[in-house]
Amino acid sequence: MVLFLSSCNEDNSINNVNKDNNSYLFSVDYVNLWNPINHLDSIGFYHNMILDYSISNSTTIPTTQLPYHIDSIIYSSASNNYNYVYNLDSNRENNDLFISELQNSILNNDTFYDYLGNNFSQNTTDTLISLFELMKTCDDFSKIEYTIQKIKILEMNVYANAGFTNQEKNIILSSTSVAKFSIVYWADTHYNTNNPWYIWAEDYRTEMNDTPMLIGWVSAAFADVVKVAIEVGRGNEDIVDIAAKSAVSSAFGYIAGTAETVGNFIGGVIGTVISWFGF
Repeated sequence: MVLFLSSCNEDNSINNVNKDNNSYLFSVDYVNLWNPINHLDSIGFYHNMILDYSISNSTTIPTTQLPYHIDSIIYSSASNNYNYVYNLDSNRENNDLFISELQNSILNNDTFYDYLGNNFSQNTTDTLISLFELMKTCDDFSKIEYTIQKIKILEMNVYANAGFTNQEKNIILSSTSVAKFSIVYWADTHYNTNNPWYIWAEDYRTEMNDTPMLIGWVSAAFADVVKVAIEVGRGNEDIVDIAAKSAVSSAFGYIAGTAETVGNFIGGVIGTVISWFGF
């Protein structure tokens, strides 16, 4: 069964997701992330579940090789667990285009506002900027709950605003969904030594001379949100496909520090975050 975006209410099949479940592997509590007015919160949930399935199915691959295979692992995990049909070559072309557009914005000396304005309406651009500013303040684990509550308030304001079209609301609410779930997900990977992703947080600290966690895990969440907004803005209505593609973006951003072949992603996404937000 393929799950699609709905303009007003969440599809019944999506509502049937067990929202009381914790993360598949880890002791992360997702219950407080759901917002009753956000009919697209399942995108964030599937994003996290797909990443959990992926890392649990990558144990046979040497750590040094994981960056070269993570996208195929993620798409395969989504396919095995959610009847997701994908074409790896096509998905890689999609991701390459996303990276190329980000890099071109940097080369053109665009601001982040310019980049968003070239892709979205004024309402969407201004609201996404507000979302990213909220995320930017989440520079410590203790601030996560406060940030999540602020994002929920942003969701309610957008939901109630008659001046936003359904498409604008879909772009924003899908983005806020992934922002909430991704921040919590990647924060756990940074602090939880039992989390299989933790090795990449250690890698950041070693190679980047104790890089602030903002670069390691909040920037991964930024990559998630930008990818989701672009996918929904360009008409993608397949919730699992959106979740899987955003999972690839953040996973690449999180682990690419040790893989030269995905270095372009560092320059494209994390480099963009650093330059546009002054981290």
